[in-house]
Amino acid sequence: MKLKYLFYAITFFVIIINDGCNCNNPQKKIDAKVATIKVELTVNRFDKELFECNKQNDFTSIQKKYPAFFKMYVQQILQIGNLNDSINLKMKMFCNNRSIASLQDTAQKYYSNFSVYQTQLQKAFQYQKYYLPQSRIPTVY
Repeated sequence: MKLKYLFYAITFFVIIINDGCNCNNPQKKIDAKVATIKVELTVNRFDKELFECNKQNDFTSIQKKYPAFFKMYVQQILQIGNLNDSINLKMKMFCNNRSIASLQDTAQKYYSNFSVYQTQLQKAFQYQKYYLPQSRIPTVY
């Protein structure tokens, strides 16, 4: 009989101590506040669109859709020259490169469903807004 009351007492104290620890946890309070922050996140799958343009043999649509990013991508990242008349040929050569095509196939295999990563990015930007409320949420490519 005494063991029964001892068991109830220990269970009661464990619940009280555990509940007390959770209430005073400042991180849980922050997490709860962060979860309420609304963040408009735009994720552009530039890679998918680029290789779709390659199939159509026309890169003008992606160039019009992302003019600043496309220019930076071609001139600074790929470093294949300036935007000019031969850009379709240069981009076609890039996309059809065996190593690049293999890399794209692997990326599609692992990142075809990007929603998991978008959720993680959303959470990260919620924390950014919590700690830096005046900051601007960027467009993610």
